[in-house]
Amino acid sequence: MALRKCKDCGKELSASAFTCPGCGAPQGSRHIGCGTVIVVLFLVALGGCAVLAMIGRSGGVHGPSRPASRPADVAEYDKAIEDLKRVGVIHRIDVSLNRVYVTDAWLPATVEEKRTMGHVFATYIGHHKGTGLNWCDVMHFATGRRLAKYSQSLGFEQFE
Repeated sequence: MALRKCKDCGKELSASAFTCPGCGAPQGSRHIGCGTVIVVLFLVALGGCAVLAMIGRSGGVHGPSRPASRPADVAEYDKAIEDLKRVGVIHRIDVSLNRVYVTDAWLPATVEEKRTMGHVFATYIGHHKGTGLNWCDVMHFATGRRLAKYSQSLGFEQFE
């Protein structure tokens, strides 16, 4: 058994004692080893990844998302695409490759606006392709550079 001296009275006591048996003085907080901290952090991160994976599979924290299959929903996405073409954001859409080619009008939009447009693009493509898989790449029409991607399950990512 390892011994140490009390911080207050100097009496010898067990190294694992929380208080001195002679004077009752607290001997400080119990030391948690570095290995314990690493294991706890690993388990917390692993649990967080599992939660995120479950959210991604279910379509979000509010449950599975409903595909745009009703005529009113499809018409809304079609109208949004036509509006974006009319204002000059969309150059063309290649449904077979899940790609939307955008003009420079895309560039000054905020990240939230781009995320919303990505959702519209992906849903439109998923419906017209008939796969139910809603994802797309956003490409610059002149340079062919990939600007962003949107996936219903993975979300929005910008590469600019």
